[in-house]
Amino acid sequence: MTKKLKLYQYGNCGPYDQFNPFTVYNQPHAAEILYQIASLDQSQRTRLEIAERLNIEVDRISVLVDEMIHLNIISEFEECLSLNFTVILNEDVQKIDAFSLSLSQQIAKLLINESPFFDDCASRLNANPQFDVSRLLYHIIACEIFDGSAIDLLADHQLIKTSKLQKGNRDYILFGFEDHEKVTEMSDKLLCSCNTLTSNGVSFRSFGDGNGQRNDLYRHQNIIKQNIYKTRLNDDVNHSYMPIIEENLKKDVQILSELVHRINKNENNLDLFSNEEKVYLKYLNTLEYIEIKNDRVEISVPVFTVEDKLIMAEIHSKVMAIVLPLFKACVQSFPASMDITALKHNVEVTELMNELWHQVFGNINEQLVEKGFLSQPPFIEGQGRYFRAIYFE
Repeated sequence: MTKKLKLYQYGNCGPYDQFNPFTVYNQPHAAEILYQIASLDQSQRTRLEIAERLNIEVDRISVLVDEMIHLNIISEFEECLSLNFTVILNEDVQKIDAFSLSLSQQIAKLLINESPFFDDCASRLNANPQFDVSRLLYHIIACEIFDGSAIDLLADHQLIKTSKLQKGNRDYILFGFEDHEKVTEMSDKLLCSCNTLTSNGVSFRSFGDGNGQRNDLYRHQNIIKQNIYKTRLNDDVNHSYMPIIEENLKKDVQILSELVHRINKNENNLDLFSNEEKVYLKYLNTLEYIEIKNDRVEISVPVFTVEDKLIMAEIHSKVMAIVLPLFKACVQSFPASMDITALKHNVEVTELMNELWHQVFGNINEQLVEKGFLSQPPFIEGQGRYFRAIYFE
């Protein structure tokens, strides 16, 4: 079986069009080509060598390579191909674990020691007592802080890189992982993945691992867009039609957010909604953000309000007082000459640190869940582990 590289994004790759790297990545053989570039010695990273190893015509390889170079996914110098993003192969796992596991254990222990403070904060949130403190802290610490405000603070201290301007005026960072069982434990099975879709002051959010396709709004809309390109009938038609799809999906999310506003203001009787609105409510019900029962409509996930932001800021300050000095010390002692794949491709250390921070906080979350400090999201076959929530901005 030919080895592949799985590709992920940090930030927003924008519309699913000719400037989106996943329109190239989702083409046949692209994942295999990226793995070859990642794993081969520098002298072997040529178009001809990769074509021979994959038993594919070099002209076909060159078409994909040229598209990848155009989008800054890879680069080429004197026929040698290199990745322009952080990659983790099986051979890197032990070295990265040595960096992340002991740090995450130390931070998790210190956070648990502050349980009385965090429990008091969570008990003052609007979603309590409908949802217990461990479920609310899951959304705030594991998602909102570790995968949000903490990243902003670490970037302010120049410990990690969070912005990288790309073709088409996009701003995102790519990460690649070998499609291997040990690496999958790091890429897909840690609680370190947030999906968010925001409109009209409402964020539909889910947080969990990456072990499947979640039944959430963000993932469903992405699949709709990707399926258009998977037809491969006519790329020009697909590119020209995509803005229409994007605009229609955007309007749909606006309608969904307006409905959530109304439900949150106690418009709970199903008869208050038009037939068209009921179609959208059924969609939200299927995605399990709301529940429709006995002609009543209720939000079925934790809701975080604007009033909750002050409490969330208290939690952030306490968490980062623990995290920042410990992570900073580890970054400053990190050897730039470490023998890992990303550095062999001359990826910036701060860009690598973005992914290593995800490894650190993913492991922290796993330990906090194991100790009962955070709620354990249920595993759903084909979807992975995750919880949904709604945030009012």
